[in-house]
Amino acid sequence: MSNERTYIAEALVARRSDYLEADRRLTLLTPERGRLTVVAKGVRRPTSRLAGHLELFTLAKVFVVRRRGLDLVVQAETVQTFPELRDDLSRVPYAYQAIEAALILVTEEVEAHAEFILLLKALSVLAASAALPLVLVAFKLQLLASLGYQTQLVTCARCGDPLSSSDNRVRPDAGGVVCAPCGGLSGLPIEVRGIKCLRWLAREPLDSVSRLQADPATIAQLELAADAFVRYVAEQDLRTTPFLERMRALKTQS
Repeated sequence: MSNERTYIAEALVARRSDYLEADRRLTLLTPERGRLTVVAKGVRRPTSRLAGHLELFTLAKVFVVRRRGLDLVVQAETVQTFPELRDDLSRVPYAYQAIEAALILVTEEVEAHAEFILLLKALSVLAASAALPLVLVAFKLQLLASLGYQTQLVTCARCGDPLSSSDNRVRPDAGGVVCAPCGGLSGLPIEVRGIKCLRWLAREPLDSVSRLQADPATIAQLELAADAFVRYVAEQDLRTTPFLERMRALKTQS
């Protein structure tokens, strides 16, 4: 249902900011068109009929008009919401980071069906799971794999030999984990338990992640490894990491 001037898209509202006097600039993630930046006119007015359908973390069907500048959303209908991700402060930063990872890795105006479905699944699991850090690690690894960046976690990513029981290193520039002779002192050290967890998280469905038992030290290694792979591919840091760390600290203090 599209022509040269209009198109309809199923879209997740991933980011929004105020624009002009009463409008909002929205970043949407869609299966057909990847990442989109559009404008919704008048949604900051109390009388706007669009506003409720274009909240953050909302999946909506949007009707969009093409323009020379930013495309214009003229109609929207809510398909799914994730209220737990807005109301539960312990879950909010994980949802923000999952969305940010998708935003910096998914290309604009490029088909992204698998990545879109994976993100929706991640948000659904983050809304209910108690294993939030592990879900986020699994999502990042599987998102990278979906985009063609499969991490090598079984044998050394450099020489191909089996990984030893010690001195292994996470080397995103090599595409995975490398053995001691290949890694030297470069990269992030990771224990065998951590490598096994990464393998499991990279292949298992996101809603199975809570079955994995991992101690805090191992979880910290997994998070650092997943972030390193994302950073290398995206060529930028995840800006939501400081927010995530602050929220964790507040939870620990409470």
